[in-house]
Amino acid sequence: MPFVSKAQSRLFRAKEARGELPEGTSHRWAHETPGGVKSLPETKKGAGPVSAHAASYDQGKALKDHLAVRAAMHPHNLHH
Repeated sequence: MPFVSKAQSRLFRAKEARGELPEGTSHRWAHETPGGVKSLPETKKGAGPVSAHAASYDQGKALKDHLAVRAAMHPHNLHH
């Protein structure tokens, strides 16, 4: 799943460092981002103001959904 902004990339790296996301998640997402993270806007445009809590919840839900699909497709590749 690709990142949509540099801010999202920083958030994921911080969460990974705190142990809130599986190790390697931010690296995989960066690899799947067309043009790389450097080509992304600082923040996602057009989303309007969103509280940090709401943004974190939405990204966490997206990640859980992504990991669930990945686990269903490749159950032998899970590293927990």
